[in-house]
Amino acid sequence: MSSRACYMDLSGDGIKIASVLFRKAAWIFNHLITMASQLPPGCASVDFHKEALTMNRELCLAQAQYLFYKKASEAGMAGGVLSKIAA
Repeated sequence: MSSRACYMDLSGDGIKIASVLFRKAAWIFNHLITMASQLPPGCASVDFHKEALTMNRELCLAQAQYLFYKKASEAGMAGGVLSKIAA
Protein backbone atom coordinates (compact mmCIF):
# COMPACT_ATOMS: atom_id res chain seq x y z
CA MET A 1 0.00 0.00 0.00
CA SER A 2 2.67 2.49 0.93
CA SER A 3 4.64 1.81 -2.26
CA ARG A 4 1.49 2.45 -4.31
CA ALA A 5 0.92 5.72 -2.46
CA CYS A 6 4.52 6.82 -3.07
CA TYR A 7 4.10 6.86 -6.84
CA MET A 8 0.57 8.25 -7.12
CA ASP A 9 -0.34 11.32 -9.09
CA LEU A 10 -1.23 13.85 -6.39
CA SER A 11 -3.55 15.91 -8.55
CA GLY A 12 -7.30 15.80 -8.00
CA ASP A 13 -8.18 13.26 -5.32
CA GLY A 14 -4.68 11.76 -5.45
CA ILE A 15 -3.56 13.39 -2.19
CA LYS A 16 -6.62 12.10 -0.36
CA ILE A 17 -6.23 8.56 -1.71
CA ALA A 18 -2.48 8.47 -1.01
CA SER A 19 -3.08 9.69 2.55
CA VAL A 20 -5.61 6.93 3.14
CA LEU A 21 -3.18 4.34 1.76
CA PHE A 22 -0.37 5.57 4.03
CA ARG A 23 -2.68 5.40 7.07
CA LYS A 24 -3.77 1.87 6.13
CA ALA A 25 -0.13 0.82 5.73
CA ALA A 26 0.64 2.28 9.17
CA TRP A 27 -2.20 0.22 10.63
CA ILE A 28 -0.78 -2.91 9.00
CA PHE A 29 2.68 -2.22 10.44
CA ASN A 30 1.07 -1.69 13.85
CA HIS A 31 -0.72 -5.04 13.53
CA LEU A 32 2.53 -6.72 12.50
CA ILE A 33 4.19 -5.36 15.67
CA THR A 34 1.52 -7.17 17.70
CA MET A 35 1.80 -10.36 15.69
CA ALA A 36 5.62 -10.44 15.65
CA SER A 37 5.77 -9.96 19.42
CA GLN A 38 3.98 -13.31 19.80
CA LEU A 39 6.65 -15.22 17.89
CA PRO A 40 9.25 -17.21 19.79
CA PRO A 41 12.62 -15.43 20.17
CA GLY A 42 14.84 -15.79 17.11
CA CYS A 43 12.01 -16.73 14.72
CA ALA A 44 11.49 -13.29 13.23
CA SER A 45 13.83 -11.81 10.65
CA VAL A 46 15.43 -8.40 11.22
CA ASP A 47 12.73 -6.59 9.24
CA PHE A 48 10.09 -7.99 11.62
CA HIS A 49 11.76 -6.71 14.78
CA LYS A 50 9.71 -4.19 16.72
CA GLU A 51 12.13 -1.33 15.96
CA ALA A 52 11.98 -1.84 12.18
CA LEU A 53 8.19 -2.17 12.14
CA THR A 54 7.79 0.88 14.37
CA MET A 55 10.05 2.92 12.08
CA ASN A 56 7.98 1.90 9.05
CA ARG A 57 4.73 2.73 10.85
CA GLU A 58 5.98 6.16 11.88
CA LEU A 59 7.26 6.86 8.36
CA CYS A 60 3.85 6.05 6.88
CA LEU A 61 2.11 8.29 9.42
CA ALA A 62 4.58 11.10 8.67
CA GLN A 63 3.88 10.79 4.95
CA ALA A 64 0.12 10.95 5.60
CA GLN A 65 0.61 14.04 7.76
CA TYR A 66 2.75 15.68 5.07
CA LEU A 67 0.01 15.09 2.51
CA PHE A 68 -2.54 16.70 4.85
CA TYR A 69 -0.23 19.72 5.16
CA LYS A 70 0.30 19.81 1.38
CA LYS A 71 -3.44 19.78 0.73
CA ALA A 72 -3.99 22.59 3.26
CA SER A 73 -1.15 24.59 1.74
CA GLU A 74 -2.50 24.19 -1.78
CA ALA A 75 -5.96 25.22 -0.52
CA GLY A 76 -4.44 28.56 0.50
CA MET A 77 -4.91 28.24 4.25
CA ALA A 78 -3.43 30.98 6.42
CA GLY A 79 0.11 30.68 7.76
CA GLY A 80 -1.16 30.36 11.33
CA VAL A 81 -3.30 27.35 10.40
CA LEU A 82 -0.43 25.75 8.48
CA SER A 83 1.91 26.20 11.45
CA LYS A 84 -0.62 24.45 13.71
CA ILE A 85 -0.91 21.59 11.24
CA ALA A 86 2.87 21.31 11.05
CA ALA A 87 3.20 21.28 14.83
